[in-house]
Amino acid sequence: MSKKVSVPVLVLLLLTAADWLTAQDATTLTVTVMPQPDRVEIGRSKLTFSARAPRRRLNLKTGTMGQANYRVSVRCGEQQCYSSEPVVTPEGSSEFVTIAFTGTFSVPSNVAAGAQICAALEAGGFSAWSGKYGYSEMTHVCKTALNPPVIASGSRAPMAASGVAAPIPRGGSAQAGARPPAQATARASGSALRVPLQQRPDLQLTYDAAPVARWLVRNVGMSMSPATSLKFARAGVTPRLVPVPKIAPGSWVEFPVTPELDQYLVNSTAMVDPEKQVMELSETNNEWKSATSR
Repeated sequence: MSKKVSVPVLVLLLLTAADWLTAQDATTLTVTVMPQPDRVEIGRSKLTFSARAPRRRLNLKTGTMGQANYRVSVRCGEQQCYSSEPVVTPEGSSEFVTIAFTGTFSVPSNVAAGAQICAALEAGGFSAWSGKYGYSEMTHVCKTALNPPVIASGSRAPMAASGVAAPIPRGGSAQAGARPPAQATARASGSALRVPLQQRPDLQLTYDAAPVARWLVRNVGMSMSPATSLKFARAGVTPRLVPVPKIAPGSWVEFPVTPELDQYLVNSTAMVDPEKQVMELSETNNEWKSATSR
């Protein structure tokens, strides 16, 4: 014989579902990534969390509203890899409260490139859907794990594919008019011409003033880009060539503004693969132009 659900209990469950849906729409989770806020890098990035969530939640056991209990749970691909300390909301009159969770999550070095790092804001308590106590997800934020960039500067040599540091000329850049060693291996082979257009690498040159002034050479294509060079030019100044190592898809190489390169921040241009030896998806994003004054 089936058991009937009383009207008060049914009404309570319906109100609970409506409140839950409303809270879902207004709840937000913020994930802050350091040191690169736009990039989650494997073995390097650190994540912190904050949220805007309801201050009070319905206690299904007592039928009364009480302080809410939240935590952040992180999955690395299919594996659970982090949980923050739970936070109980403070008393107050506002409906929602901003929560800053303590602790920092460091992206492990064994995460696969392309895996999803998903942080979920979870509320503790009795779940009407599962019929037991625990944590249920309110909202989540996912970011793609990427390989860290190769750093190229006067004090740190770029790494070649073999793992051996490629030589950088004295002063952190090639001598004027000289052909950088990396450029010799950048010639497009006959096989490169047979690579489908959509599967080619694509070098993109941009400039970023924060958090450190630097030029960025990204590979936004679908395959490894061969080693090439970066050419800085300014009227009345001898052009300067800097070697660019191989770059994996989705990764980048950064060139900090050193004293030798500072003069190229105004009235200048820079071009990656200036001799167009790399067979790319597009050749329209290889050049950067500076401002005319500071």
